Amino acid sequence: MVRLVLDLETTSTADLRKTGAHAYAEHPDTRITVLCYAIDDGPVQTLTDFRYQRGLDWRFNVAVNSGAIVVAHNYLFEFALYHAKLVPLGWPPIPLSQWSCTMARCLVAGYPASLELAGRAIGLTIQKDPTARDLMLRFARPRSLNPVTWWHETDPVRFQALCDYCVRDVATERELDTRVPELSPRERQVFELDHQINQRGLGIDQQLVLLLGGLVYEATIHLTAEIVRLTNGQVQSLNQVALLRAWLASRGVDTPDLRRETVRTLLADQSLTGPPRTALQARMDASRSSTAKLAAIAAARSRDGRVRGTFQYYGASRTGRWAGRRLQPQNLFRGSIKDVGAALRVIRAGASAPDLDMLFEDSAIGVVASCLRSTILAPFGFKLVVADLAQIEARVLAWLAGQMDALAVFRARQDIYTATANAIGSTNRQLGKVLVLACGFGMGHVRFQQTALTYGVVLDEWEALSAVTAWRSLNSHIVTFWWDSHRALLRVMRAGPGAAEKLGFVTFIRGNRVLLIRLPSGRHLVYRHPKIEQNEQGFDEFTYLGSLGGNWVRLRAWPGKLAENITQAVARDVMVEAMLVLARGKVPLIATIHDELIAEVSVDQADDTLDGMLLVMRQTPGWAKGLPVDAAGFIVQRYQKG
Repeated sequence: MVRLVLDLETTSTADLRKTGAHAYAEHPDTRITVLCYAIDDGPVQTLTDFRYQRGLDWRFNVAVNSGAIVVAHNYLFEFALYHAKLVPLGWPPIPLSQWSCTMARCLVAGYPASLELAGRAIGLTIQKDPTARDLMLRFARPRSLNPVTWWHETDPVRFQALCDYCVRDVATERELDTRVPELSPRERQVFELDHQINQRGLGIDQQLVLLLGGLVYEATIHLTAEIVRLTNGQVQSLNQVALLRAWLASRGVDTPDLRRETVRTLLADQSLTGPPRTALQARMDASRSSTAKLAAIAAARSRDGRVRGTFQYYGASRTGRWAGRRLQPQNLFRGSIKDVGAALRVIRAGASAPDLDMLFEDSAIGVVASCLRSTILAPFGFKLVVADLAQIEARVLAWLAGQMDALAVFRARQDIYTATANAIGSTNRQLGKVLVLACGFGMGHVRFQQTALTYGVVLDEWEALSAVTAWRSLNSHIVTFWWDSHRALLRVMRAGPGAAEKLGFVTFIRGNRVLLIRLPSGRHLVYRHPKIEQNEQGFDEFTYLGSLGGNWVRLRAWPGKLAENITQAVARDVMVEAMLVLARGKVPLIATIHDELIAEVSVDQADDTLDGMLLVMRQTPGWAKGLPVDAAGFIVQRYQKG
């Protein structure tokens, strides 16, 4: 099969980092400046004139029309720009089935997403040129805005350097294409389904976005004035962390930082009153992500009012789960007020930020954060069908570990949170919920105490220690699973390449500079350049090279973390199984958010769609015999948490 490696350089008045590929590609000012490609082992070709087909190279045309595999790194950018800007000029459309994304393939294979880091991690002989990044960014924007003047039209010397940069990218991607395996047939289906979901996009209520943005601005002005008043002008902004800490210290409140978790812990102390408490609450409000979310929604909207490209295939590289982009639906605030509908009504009626402060049980910015989900809206005549896999991670972990009493609770369709609370001698269902959600992967009592606080469960250190100890005693098979997985992995590592050991439903496999964990679905978790190293306590620990914060660094996987990777990966595969069945049934999915699927259908199809989604999602995959799966769902106009 012929392989055609493709790379583009573009320029626009739009900011790609804010808009995302879809809105960027459709922007009228966006234009392709350079297109480089190579067919198989042939020389890299450079095209810079795309008007009226004058730039359409016959070799490119023949390759595409004959079904060549088109290789691109982060293909969605090239896909969107090519079809928005070149196909209207007569260039041949390239169907999704012909595209191969080396970034997606790198993620599945355990390598970094970025071309530069992937090249270094794999040891390519041709590396991306990191010194030309500034040049690329310069040429991505106009040289001047009044009048609009483009760099590529006015600086031929540096434009040639940009063309050379693009040529090198193609050469790097061509070598990468030979070093990273293609997706498995099953993962290829998931990849193409991800494309469909991102192409459909999320409908957005732009009027509500504007109203919420105005309220955030008004509330921020009020919070800033309040902090200036409280500190008698010593602190002029809630972002002046050092000054605010110094002022708090002068009032008897010493704190190492002002991160959200730290501030939340301080506010949980009801003995803290007066100006320090007011200042900390203001800091908490100001640190919410509401403003950034609203700006991201506004910037990424396409002309039809939808936001696309919000889900990154295999974005969580250690498990294969999706990551959020643009408005990042996975990170939308769950909500702190009881009646979001009432808040939306008063906001649309013109309520001010002070009105919200008085009307609801959270601050104005807290109310706005609680309304963020509601900005996702089905258009007139349509509904959102939302279905969620119930406690899927807890079910998978109990299944993997053979925790039969927990599995019995799930099979009886009883409430695991209540059962857990009762089993440790409590009637507090919320405590049981936090235990189930937090303790499955080795969380200690100090962190548990902080986590419980975010769920409204206030515990002293002794109560937290007692709860964690009781949970571990109750779930001894899960605790054993942590350590058995850890020991099996270490044995395989010490045995060297070719060694394998099966533990329950998973198999650990040692390769050459790689450690694989074969999951029940047949998919593999991939850990590159694994080692056994002693930690600070003198215990043997598994480490590997992985992506973190945009870098390729050595990471550690303690027993609970390893169990978490496996559990979340299996839960992802259960979700994927349902998604593929639903896709074959023509259910128009528009989102996968954690353990939740969302479809957008006409009003008259909503009830049947919900029934069909629940039927599919309640089916245990053939490779997960004995795993009790359940799902629940609802139908809404605006997105909300169930």
